[in-house]
Amino acid sequence: MSNPTALIAGLSTILFACSALLVSAQPSEPDSFKEIGNAQSSDYPLELTNDQDIGNDLDAVARLHEINGNYTLAIDNYLNFVLEVQEQQGSYSAALIESMIGLTRSYQALGDYAKASEYGARAQHLTHRNEGVYSQRQLEIIDLMTDAFLAQGDPEQADKTQKFSLFIAQHHVAEDSLEAIAALNKLGQWYVDSGQFTRADTLLNTQAEIVTNAAGPLDPHHLPIIIERAKLKRLRRICCSHIVMQKALPILQNNPSVPNDLRIETYLALGDSYTDQGKTITAADYYRQAWQLMDVSEQTTLAEPTSIAMSRALITQRGKDPRLFAPERDHFGNTQFSPISSQEQIILETLPPQSFALPLAEKLYTMALRDKGQYSPYENREKVYRVVGHPYRFVHRQIINILPSGYHSDSELSQLVVDLNFTVGSRGDLYDIQILTPQVPSKLRRLLRESLRRSVYRPGIKNGEPVETKNVQLKQTFKT
Repeated sequence: MSNPTALIAGLSTILFACSALLVSAQPSEPDSFKEIGNAQSSDYPLELTNDQDIGNDLDAVARLHEINGNYTLAIDNYLNFVLEVQEQQGSYSAALIESMIGLTRSYQALGDYAKASEYGARAQHLTHRNEGVYSQRQLEIIDLMTDAFLAQGDPEQADKTQKFSLFIAQHHVAEDSLEAIAALNKLGQWYVDSGQFTRADTLLNTQAEIVTNAAGPLDPHHLPIIIERAKLKRLRRICCSHIVMQKALPILQNNPSVPNDLRIETYLALGDSYTDQGKTITAADYYRQAWQLMDVSEQTTLAEPTSIAMSRALITQRGKDPRLFAPERDHFGNTQFSPISSQEQIILETLPPQSFALPLAEKLYTMALRDKGQYSPYENREKVYRVVGHPYRFVHRQIINILPSGYHSDSELSQLVVDLNFTVGSRGDLYDIQILTPQVPSKLRRLLRESLRRSVYRPGIKNGEPVETKNVQLKQTFKT
C-alpha cells in the first residue's frame, strides 16, 4: 500500500498551486464597490460606539432576514453594512468577511450564482489578506463557491475548490493523524457525488492506512471506511463488496464498546453486501442482528424496503456486452481499429444507456467528472459529462438517444416524471414492475423496467426477518 504521507504531500503541492488560481479568480473590486455604492439607505440605523461595533445592529438584521428566507432584504442590509464599514475601516477590513459570506449565501439562495461567485471570491480574498491562506473560515466559502461553479456549468473549477478545501484542512492537523480523516472523507464525498468513484476509493485506501498506522488494524475508525469501500465496490461494478465487509467482523468482536448506531449500520451494510451477491441466508442473519439492536421506532423504519447503492451494466438484446471498436491512426497515418473498453462505453455518446447508477449521493448533481479509466485515446478532450435522473442516474446524451425529439430540450426532459410500482421480494429482488404514468416513450419504459429488474433492494424487515413487500412506489425524475 502506498505511503499516505507521501501521497498527501504530493497532493498538497498541487493544491497549493491551485490556491493561487482561486485567489486570482476574485472579481474586480469596482464591480462589487459599484453595487455597494448604489445600496439604498437602510431603515435600521447603525449604532457606532467603537470600531469593533460598526454596524452590528444592521448586520444582525441582515442575518435575521437571511435566516427567515427574506434574501432580498438580507442583501439590502448586508450591502448597507458593507458600505458603512468601508467608509470607517476601508475596503479590506476583516469586519467585512462575514457580511460577504452572507451575501454569497443570499445570492445563491436566489439563484444568482454569478453574484454568489463574485462575493464568495471577495470573501475568500479578504480572508487571505486578514487571516492567511490557511484560514479555516474560508471552508464555508469554498463549499458555497463549489455549488455556484456547478450551477454556472464549471465543474472543473468546483473540483479545484474542493481539493483546495482539503489543502486548507490538512494544514491544521498532522497529515498522518486520525484528525486528518475528516478532511479526506469530505473530499471523498465530493468525489462520490461527482461520479469520481475510483478517486474516492483511493482516498479511502489512504484513510485506512492512516488508521492502521495510528491506532492499529482493529480500531473502530476502520468501520465507516469499510462500509464506504463496500459501497464504492458496487458503484464501480467490482466484485465483491461482501468480502470487503467481512473485515468489519473482527473489529466488532474486539471492540464491545462500539457505539450501538455504528454497530447497527455495520450489520446493515453487511446484509446489503450479501444481498447484492445473492447470499440471502447470510444477509438475513446480519439484518436480524441489526434489528435486535434497534429500538421500536428504528425497527418500524426498517420494515420498508430500501434501495442499495450500486451501479449496473444494462444487458443488450443479445444478452451480453457488445464489442465496439474505434478508428485510430498510427505514426505512419495508417488506420486501425482498437476496442473500446466497457468503462469507456459507459459514456460514449453514440450508444443508448449502457448503465445506471444508484449512488445515494448527498447532493444530486446534473454533471459528472470523468473517473479514472473513462479516458480514451480517441476522445480525451472532454473531462465532464452530463448525467440525468433521480434516483436512477443515466448519462444524459445516452438517454437522449432513446427519447423522441420532443424530450431533447432540458425544459421538456425536466418535466418527464415516471411513477412506478413494484414488489420487493424477501431476497431483495424486484418484480411485478408496473409503470403507472401513461404515454411514457416505449424505449424509456423498457429501460426503466430493465434497470429495476437489475436492481437489488434491502428487503423489508419485520420481526427480524426479511419479508416480501408489495406496492412499493418510486418516482423517477429527469430534472436537468
